[in-house]
Amino acid sequence: MIKSIFLIPTLFFDFERRGSSSSKEEKVQQILNLEAWCYIGSALCASSGVGIILLSLAGKIPFKKPFFISVISGIAFSILAEYFHDQPFDPSTVLREVQTFILGSGLREGSSFKYQGQEYTIVCTRGDGACGAHAVLGTKNDQGVYAYSLSNVRQLYVETLKNTFQDVPLIKEKWEKWMINFLKDYLNQKGGNYSAMVFSDSLVAEFEKKLAELKKHKEKLRQNQVILFQELLKDKEVLELLLKNKIEASSPIIYDQMRGILKDILKLEEKKDKTPLIQNYQSQAQLEVEMEKSYETFVKETSVLEAYISGVRNSNYYFSTDELGLMAYLFNKRLTIFCEKGGCENREEDSTVYPILEEGEEGNEPVAVFHRGMHYSRCEVKLICEKGVSRPDTLDK
Repeated sequence: MIKSIFLIPTLFFDFERRGSSSSKEEKVQQILNLEAWCYIGSALCASSGVGIILLSLAGKIPFKKPFFISVISGIAFSILAEYFHDQPFDPSTVLREVQTFILGSGLREGSSFKYQGQEYTIVCTRGDGACGAHAVLGTKNDQGVYAYSLSNVRQLYVETLKNTFQDVPLIKEKWEKWMINFLKDYLNQKGGNYSAMVFSDSLVAEFEKKLAELKKHKEKLRQNQVILFQELLKDKEVLELLLKNKIEASSPIIYDQMRGILKDILKLEEKKDKTPLIQNYQSQAQLEVEMEKSYETFVKETSVLEAYISGVRNSNYYFSTDELGLMAYLFNKRLTIFCEKGGCENREEDSTVYPILEEGEEGNEPVAVFHRGMHYSRCEVKLICEKGVSRPDTLDK
């Protein structure tokens, strides 16, 4: 209960975006995001919470346990906000402690883990919304924070992407494949998710019309398939096949179940030289190919690349794991991104963590990153010698 209540103000204050800033604008944003909202949140939570408790004690309002748990948690949040405000400003501490409270204990910045004979230490990494890029491309600064400080890391990424996009087929192929999935997310949720940072209704309007026609045609084929299935239910061999697969002819989802064994049914039909169902299946398969090609054609349009670049430049845009994989090829890295399997049990065992992504050419500069929640952190690695003594590897020299 309390954790769920804490999650709301935590997301609202967007702790992760308050990284170690280098520009005047970022420092101003820090103040707006952290100090002002901490004061406002503290004042509202504490004053309203205390007021409600006093009214209850005076008998003005009824006592309800769940409600008072919410009030107490609100006061606790105000204390937490004030605590962090009174401490020396350390964004990584804020993020780490809030994540620990919400997500529970586990690996985070400052922790170490072992994987396949190497010991990794998760190092504080700038969290200004581009933490993934800082983790992959950054170097450790005087404050011990990994950050890319030579220029705007977002600008570096989009400029490098534009300059190599047409000349390196592998990069273009990976970007287009990822953009297709991104586009499908947008269309499925109609802009109600993260993909709306790039796509818009006006951008995809013509594409949606074409896609709608293909889907309409496919639906007609599926309806016709049901009619063909109804005829098949009169066939003794088909009924035996259904029985073999534990499918009852009277099942309310019989047609969906028949689609599950469609290849076996088609084999029977092929032997009998019955072509209608086979033709229907082939037509649907061809439509699937056409639909995928329509996605491929659309993401190749210049307007899509321009929309993507515009979205990435927005400070509210967070890089995905797939985009970090793309960076590995753009900037000649050999990237491994780790994730924790859960909790902090068995930390001495290799099974505690596992790589969720390995991208980049063999022989390139190795970079290790740890992913937890919405934050990416750079890892420093040491080799574990036979006697259990760690020595620095070449990863982060």
